[in-house]
Amino acid sequence: MDDTQKLLMRRYLLGAVDEGEREQVEEHFFSDPEYHAELLGAEEDLVGDYLESNLSAEDRNLFRTHYLATPQKLQSVQVTAALLKYCSTAEAETTRPEAFTDSKSQSKARQSSGRNWRFAYAAVAIAALIIVSVTVALILRKQGGPTESDVSRELRELNGPQSASKTAGASMILLPVSLRGEGESPNLSLRPGTEVVQLILVLPRDDYPAYTITIQRDNDAKPYTVDDLHPTNTAAGKALSLKLPAWFMRPQEYALEVKGLTPDGALKNVAEYTLKVHR
Repeated sequence: MDDTQKLLMRRYLLGAVDEGEREQVEEHFFSDPEYHAELLGAEEDLVGDYLESNLSAEDRNLFRTHYLATPQKLQSVQVTAALLKYCSTAEAETTRPEAFTDSKSQSKARQSSGRNWRFAYAAVAIAALIIVSVTVALILRKQGGPTESDVSRELRELNGPQSASKTAGASMILLPVSLRGEGESPNLSLRPGTEVVQLILVLPRDDYPAYTITIQRDNDAKPYTVDDLHPTNTAAGKALSLKLPAWFMRPQEYALEVKGLTPDGALKNVAEYTLKVHR
């Protein structure tokens, strides 16, 4: 496998790929046994590099925010870290000077053997945990799409301080239901190839320094929440900008509720919005 494919695998594991690259990796994972093994090996190397502090600052941040976002993978890494610490302690105990009466060459051989055993044993644990975590994660994605944590993480990233680089391919201005009336919801049609959708929610009033938006889709058991949004000036008045990944926008009805954050930390209802998406 060439370096380009290895880099793609690592970027995939860190959540730094686009939709097309993600689909490419996942398709190969299920159809190509050799690729399957390579991806598991790449994940093992990534976890090892994280535990040994061999990742760049950017990759380490992506590892923490993307890879460790799921409870299963967080537990996997925690178990592996504990195992490495245990093995390191055990090796130190067996290589103390007073524990040996043999020659320097014998001592070095034992120390080398201890290190090899430590990393081999840890690697077995990493591989065993990774085989379960990556396979289950990809099967769930194939069967039911992104998990709740996937959605919540991407919503945070799209609407965070560093989201300016995420250019919207479609946008729509929404008025509160109280202003436009109880008629049919505005319709949004998404073109193929759209990756990010931007909704401009016009505020009936601007009484709060920060706002929270909850997004309820027809088929979701509970809404998704985007916090710490700040109003901006638009031609229609003060408004909130909400960016959503296009894959999140299924053809169905959406209900959005805006709440203002008071100085004492309470949330007060501000406005409700509705939207219907078409493909």
